[in-house]
Amino acid sequence: MIGALLIVTGVLVLTLIESKKARAEVAATLGSSVVRQNALSQEHRAEIEEIDKQNLLKMAAVSKDHHYEMENLWIILSIAEQDLDAALKVASKATQ
Repeated sequence: MIGALLIVTGVLVLTLIESKKARAEVAATLGSSVVRQNALSQEHRAEIEEIDKQNLLKMAAVSKDHHYEMENLWIILSIAEQDLDAALKVASKATQ
């Protein structure tokens, strides 16, 4: 009976020791995983910031092009209005 208790006690002690080792390994793995995840997250943030900068530059270029095109359209519209006014004057004189 005492032999069985010694064996059970020895197994429990070995299990406790292995359990502590396993907890230490899990803690180390978890710690390295958190560090790796934080590094990836920071890298992704940097990539997102770069993409945002590129998008802002593209939007600024598109906005500038749009502004230029709008100016040209306003010029074309004013020329068309002048042509219309001139045509109306000619038509008005013709009917008089």
